[in-house]
Amino acid sequence: MPFAVNAVSFAVSAASLRLMRARFQVDRQDVRTTSRLTTEIREGLGWLWRQPVIRFLTLVSAADKVRYGAGYLLIITLARQVGASPLRIGVIFSGAAVGAMAGALVSDRATRRFPLGRIAVVMLWLEALMFPQYALAPNRG
Repeated sequence: MPFAVNAVSFAVSAASLRLMRARFQVDRQDVRTTSRLTTEIREGLGWLWRQPVIRFLTLVSAADKVRYGAGYLLIITLARQVGASPLRIGVIFSGAAVGAMAGALVSDRATRRFPLGRIAVVMLWLEALMFPQYALAPNRG
């Protein structure tokens, strides 16, 4: 059922995008060649390398995206092993969403009080300390 609902939401999104009348692409006169694209990618990576905070956040974000998928699967698997119903699993993820919304609400005040780099490092340490806690989860398997 969750997959069907998700599929329907994607279909509705696609249909609503199809109904938009605005042009989002402009006509381009120049045709980019592979060598030009390679040069632009190299320039972009060079710029990123010279930005230590953005470079750090980019690398951590990339690694975190891989962990997120595994983390969601792990939460569902652990919850199912201890007999959680689909409703309870939904409540778990709803609680996470409420936490994300609360974080978004305080983010403006937090960024005014603390530097972005410090916030990122603290959040990463919190994640690093909390993720191993899954190993302590009860297991009926």
